[in-house]
Amino acid sequence: MKNINIKKILNSPSAKTILTVILLLLIVISVWLRTGDKIKRKQPEEKKYETFAHTDSGIVSEETFEGLKVTNISLITNKGYTTFTASVTNTNDTDNKIENIYIDLKDKDDNVVISLKGYIGTLKPNAVTTVTTQAKGEFKNVVSKSIRECID
Repeated sequence: MKNINIKKILNSPSAKTILTVILLLLIVISVWLRTGDKIKRKQPEEKKYETFAHTDSGIVSEETFEGLKVTNISLITNKGYTTFTASVTNTNDTDNKIENIYIDLKDKDDNVVISLKGYIGTLKPNAVTTVTTQAKGEFKNVVSKSIRECID
């Protein structure tokens, strides 16, 4: 049996080249794998949004505010946004002077969770308009609303 001289093999130029290439490949692969892990960790988890209608009577019940009758109320949450929509009728004998309102959405303890700003505009007597306003968030704990004039 022939003895293999490992020192002689390792000192040869071709063996040094092969070992250098293997070492570089190991370094490149380890850096690439670590970078891939960081990219995966940085991407936020995709949130699963719900779609639902807030049907509590405190939200959908009609309301009269300063001679403005608010009807056809809906509060819909879809893809992380909540939209309030309502019909507003001027029941006064004169033009409506309230152009902007806040719709305060409240929790079961009557605390305001969020105030949505809505625009009515000038309404002639018996005129009807639609108020639509939206906010980012699902506001699942909202059970009632109140409407007030926006004074800013």
